[in-house]
Formats: sequence, C-alpha cells, structure tokens
Amino acid sequence: MQSLRDQLLKAGLITTEQLQRVEREGHSRRSPRQREARHAAAPAAAPLRAQELPSAEERDLQVRYIVDYWALPEEESASRRWYFPTRHHTIWHLYVSEQTARRLDAGEVAIVERPGPPEPRYVLVEGEAVPYIARLEPAYIRFFNGRF
Repeated sequence: MQSLRDQLLKAGLITTEQLQRVEREGHSRRSPRQREARHAAAPAAAPLRAQELPSAEERDLQVRYIVDYWALPEEESASRRWYFPTRHHTIWHLYVSEQTARRLDAGEVAIVERPGPPEPRYVLVEGEAVPYIARLEPAYIRFFNGRF
C-alpha cells in the first residue's frame, strides 16, 4: 500500500521540493516530547467531555421527569382549541379551558412535547418548568408565550 505522499507525487499534485519542505517544517515544529504529550493528553480529555454531556436517552428521560412533575391535570371543561406547531412543521391543537387559554396567553403555562414511546404526547405544564426543559432540549417546547 502506498502512502499518501507517494500517491500525491504520482498524481502530480505536489512536487518533490514541496514534499521535502513539508517534511523539514513538520519535524522542526514539534519535538518528539511535544508529540507524545499531545497524544497522551487527548484520550484523557475525551472521557471528561463525554461525561459532561448527557446522552440523548438521558436527556429524554430528564425531560420526561420534568414534564411529569410540572404537568397540569387534564381538563374536563376544555372547549377551546389552542393551536401550536409541532416539530414536524404541522399544526396541532389541544383543547383547553378559557382560564388555561388566558394563562397560555400570559406566559404562565406552556405546551411541551413529552418524549416517549410510542409517539410524543403534548402536555400543558407550568411556565416555571420551561427553563429546565430549555436547558436540556429547547426543541421540546412547542408553545410558550414568555422568555426562558
């Protein structure tokens, strides 16, 4: 198997002068100790970054717990349709009462997507939950008339 250098030379993309200049500069830039230290530090830093960020499954589980905790009870007297966009760019609606509609309009209540099988469910939650959800995954917030 030919090296990349040989292939570039054979294809005429570089000249032998360019190859020699790169080899000289490449060796003079970093000493062997610097290269070893760089390679030794890289694997040690990678697990730290992986531990800081939760996986997608963990994020979904955390969002589910937050939604379940802050969810409003379903209303029996819900007669008004409240429309909102879904993640798939379609318009969906929930039936809400007049009081909940006023709270949605005021930013006291939000509509969020609750991840989970078999398909996502849209739930009304208190507005206080929105910053917690936004920190994990803002795409789950489907309607919120306030700032987070």
